[in-house]
Amino acid sequence: AGEQLKVLLAEYGKVGLLVHFSIQLSVLAVVYTAISTAGDPAATLASLLALLPQGLGDAVASKIDPSAGTFAVAFVLTKASAPVRIAMDLAVTPIVADALRNTAVAGILGLKPERA
Repeated sequence: AGEQLKVLLAEYGKVGLLVHFSIQLSVLAVVYTAISTAGDPAATLASLLALLPQGLGDAVASKIDPSAGTFAVAFVLTKASAPVRIAMDLAVTPIVADALRNTAVAGILGLKPERA
């Protein structure tokens, strides 16, 4: 997936970065909100880790201090979602680029006009 992301960024440039960071920040915001509204970050973390496959859950758990703040826990969980987020990048970026290609921001984003 890492190589596919490099190809995507080479082809779509700024649009690829815009989509990637938009997805990443959206996931971070959702995870942070879920953890902070649940009340107990440690209990919420345990519940979320239980949803991950055995090896991945253990690997993520080993990197999180249970006493870490809500943002730190949300950040690590967001990083753990990288494979899903990259798949979303690969699916959404071409659609966003096509939608923006003939707009006023196309030049700023480095998009070339559609070929006839």
